[in-house]
Amino acid sequence: MALRRAKDFILELRRRRVIGVAGVYLVVGAGIISFAADAFPGLGLPAWTATFVIVLVILGFPVAMILGWAYDVTPAGVVRTTDRKDDEAEALDPEPEASAVEASTALDEHKSDPEWARLQDHLGKLLEAGSTERQRYLTDLAREDPASAAAVESLLEAHESAGPLDDMLDWLQAAAVSSMIGKCVRFST
Repeated sequence: MALRRAKDFILELRRRRVIGVAGVYLVVGAGIISFAADAFPGLGLPAWTATFVIVLVILGFPVAMILGWAYDVTPAGVVRTTDRKDDEAEALDPEPEASAVEASTALDEHKSDPEWARLQDHLGKLLEAGSTERQRYLTDLAREDPASAAAVESLLEAHESAGPLDDMLDWLQAAAVSSMIGKCVRFST
């Protein structure tokens, strides 16, 4: 029962995008702290100002998590996050009894499955094809084997959608470039 509640809580964190907010906050916070530690002494600021920035970043983390839980940023602006409905719960977790370990075991079993090999082959062909060829291939596959076509479309959609790790990678790259620019400026002076 406790495992189920923990799993529901993690699903709710994902749905509300709190995990993404935490990742972005940690990366940006690390960048701010790094900037403060590097730039403040060169600007002649007292030593305690860098410590003050670190404390502010640490104290801001729980505030960011609370705001990430309560609000969503949408094209319409910042809106209050709605409570999770039962049908949303089923959509996010269609097999409530399946755990991550069971899913991993099932995936390992499917690797030797000929059906899985066919799906991988179809997905590989679709990834190499252009958009027109891709649509024609999917249409032909749907006529021959609708179940495989649906599975391949789902895999293709998952492959093409950006996840929170992709967003965090963008932030990391930006922070690395910012850090390198700061070091180059400091080196040239």
